[in-house]
Amino acid sequence: MTITPLEVYKEFLLRVNKNDTNKNINVPRGEFVLLFNEQVLLWLDNYITDNLGTDIIEDIAEMYEPDKELTQLADQETFTSFNLPVYFFKKASVYLTATKGECSGVVMVAWDFKPKNKNFTIQNANLVPSFEYQETNYSLAGNTLILYKSDFTIDKAYLSYYRKPAQLDIEGYKRLDGSQSANSSTDLDNAQIALGRYENIQGTQIAASVVAKK
Repeated sequence: MTITPLEVYKEFLLRVNKNDTNKNINVPRGEFVLLFNEQVLLWLDNYITDNLGTDIIEDIAEMYEPDKELTQLADQETFTSFNLPVYFFKKASVYLTATKGECSGVVMVAWDFKPKNKNFTIQNANLVPSFEYQETNYSLAGNTLILYKSDFTIDKAYLSYYRKPAQLDIEGYKRLDGSQSANSSTDLDNAQIALGRYENIQGTQIAASVVAKK
């Protein structure tokens, strides 16, 4: 059964008023939409972190985008950068194809490289980019994936990632940019979103949860 954005909103209000001593608490639609979409991303981030590598991660399979070829942004002496997908949310894995001399199309794996570990990585021969061992490092910066290289050329890069869900919206209020809102549903199936603590104008802290469905 499909739950409309308005039904999600009404369910939230019912739960808030049921769990609080003060009745008839009203949360404006626009404020609810901002809170809901913010908490969806927080919940999704925690869910992926806690369950990556387990069978439970399959419960959010609709958010998973496997082996997407990326568009190259720039090619420098020590790295090649690529644009991240528009709806990129959290990485899963990276691999690439590379060329050295007459050897082309060689598949290499890439490992997460954190800038704070730069000195350690440079000094460790087992962690530097290696065409022979078919592995290298990558890092994320803004909307960019950076793949490091040494004596080889990076041809293509492929990213498996979790995308952002479509944002929920409800008609009946004016958005911050001045446009009118319209009904749209999140596409995160069967996920119970923890809305956590919410303060109304009287300072009352409200704990609530809603279920987001298509």
